[in-house]
Amino acid sequence: EVEYNIDLVSLICRKVYIPEISLPVEDKKTLSFLKDELDLNEKFFVIHPFSSNLKKMIDNEFWVKLIRKIRDNFKREIVLIGADYEKEESLELEKETKIKNLVGKLTLKNLATFLKHNCFCLLGLDSAPLHLASILKVPVVGFFKITSPKRWGPYKTHSLIIENDFFSKLGEIISFLEKI
Repeated sequence: EVEYNIDLVSLICRKVYIPEISLPVEDKKTLSFLKDELDLNEKFFVIHPFSSNLKKMIDNEFWVKLIRKIRDNFKREIVLIGADYEKEESLELEKETKIKNLVGKLTLKNLATFLKHNCFCLLGLDSAPLHLASILKVPVVGFFKITSPKRWGPYKTHSLIIENDFFSKLGEIISFLEKI
C-alpha cells in the first residue's frame, strides 16, 4: 500500500518525501513470562498461518511440509503465533509438527517485542504480523493467495513474496532462508 500511494503522489509531485517508519518496542525483559517455554536469548523462525479472511488461508498440509523442510535444513526452533481466536486451529498444527505454540499468548505489544528481539524470520500470510515484522525490519516470507503483493506486500525489508503454487516454492523458500 505504501509503494502504491507513493507512485500515486509522484504523479503530481516532483519530490516525494518518504519518511522512515519506526515502531518503538518494549525491552525484551517484558517477555519474561515466556522463559519457561523459550530461550529468549535465541532467535526463532516464526510462523503465522492464519487470517480472518478464509480466502487467504493455505491448507495445513502446506504448513506441515514447510515446517518439516525448515527443520531438515536448520537447527533453529520454530514458533507458531496467532490471536486467541486462532488457538483451536493452531492445535492441529502443533500436534502434527510439535512446534512451540504461542497462539493466544502475546498481546500486540508483546508480539512487536518478540518479533524485534526474537524473530530470525517471519513466514506468514498477508496479515498484521507480516506487516509488523516488516516495519521492525525483520526478514519475512509473505504468502499471498488472493491479494496483490505489489499493493499489500512488505515495505522496505528483506523479503520473499510467494504467490500461488506454494508447494512448488519450498526450495525457493529454503534458499532465501539460507541467505539471511
